[in-house]
Amino acid sequence: MNSFQSTSKKFASHQISVQKKHFEDRYLECLAYEHGQVYDSYLACESNRNTFWSADRSGAISYVTVAGHLKVGGGLLAPQESKKSLLEQFLRLVKTNHKSAAFFNVTDVDLPLFQEFGMQVTKWGEDALLDLRDWDCRGKKFEWLRRQRNYCTRQEILCSEWEHKLSSVDEVMATRDELIQITKDSLSLKPQRQEMQFFQGNIDLDNLGRKRIFTARSARGMGRIEAFVVANPFQSGKGWAFEIYRYRQDSVRGALPHLKVAVIEAIKAEGAEQVSLCLIPGLNCSSSSSAEKTHSKRFISWAAGNLNSIYDCAGLAHYKTRFRPRLESRYICTFPKVSAASFLTTVHLSGLLRLSPTKVTKRLLNHVISKKRPPKLTKE
Repeated sequence: MNSFQSTSKKFASHQISVQKKHFEDRYLECLAYEHGQVYDSYLACESNRNTFWSADRSGAISYVTVAGHLKVGGGLLAPQESKKSLLEQFLRLVKTNHKSAAFFNVTDVDLPLFQEFGMQVTKWGEDALLDLRDWDCRGKKFEWLRRQRNYCTRQEILCSEWEHKLSSVDEVMATRDELIQITKDSLSLKPQRQEMQFFQGNIDLDNLGRKRIFTARSARGMGRIEAFVVANPFQSGKGWAFEIYRYRQDSVRGALPHLKVAVIEAIKAEGAEQVSLCLIPGLNCSSSSSAEKTHSKRFISWAAGNLNSIYDCAGLAHYKTRFRPRLESRYICTFPKVSAASFLTTVHLSGLLRLSPTKVTKRLLNHVISKKRPPKLTKE
């Protein structure tokens, strides 16, 4: 075989590999859309994750590897009848080649299946869900939300969906830059040096899939973006998760809740049945089942109550419950069991402790000064 034939064969092989990868990516997106049950299911499509496929290709599991420990997000992406076989095959891989596997955001519905395989269960928070058939913004309990909406309406804040595929190249570039700037601006309010990893998605305009971006703009939609929300689908589009939401430090007061209510009303009108405001970490973990691992449960409960200077669980809970959600427990299921190494690799993966000393000091001082006061929101 001459060099030309050899090069042609390699090129053809590469093309087949690229086409196969493209097909698998599209199929994975369909599985995440149709069979995803939780707010992070669609993150299975993120480019920085690996995919395990069942032997018959009926289901998939999205994961990353940290020092031999597998971290699974998005759940079991398969029809209900295929989940047991998918999990069994995946755990066979774990036993052979890896140290542990941790599944995040397991629901009460799927929990018995994980327990059947002897996995260790730890509740780590509750998902804040809005059932749209019964949800509206009327009544005294929604008074705070209505105040934000009324103020933003008077300030001529216009909420709308940004469809980047219908926008000009210049508009796409300008909006992308603005979203990046707002994200950086929002990060300056947090003690971390960078955005959290794995548990949070990315805004990749070249790979949005069925994600949707909604913005709140000043000057009747002609001014700057005050806040934005990225909504991810689950349950075949019956549910939408507000997975990423950001606002400017100097945004119009109430711009973010104003935008969220506008999005809720818009997707409800489209026929959506549920919105997830995503996890409230540590919520009601101390009162969860005694069958869970005691020291893991105790640590999560302690962290939620005492590490608000690093991650403001109390403020997050206070803000999300303004929407009067229904709360559902979410669990971490670990195989074969939780260990110091599996725990530390999870912390490392999240980036939660990649802190800015200056910002942490400021937050600690503010926390000490206001520790006797009730949780206080910023412009959200």
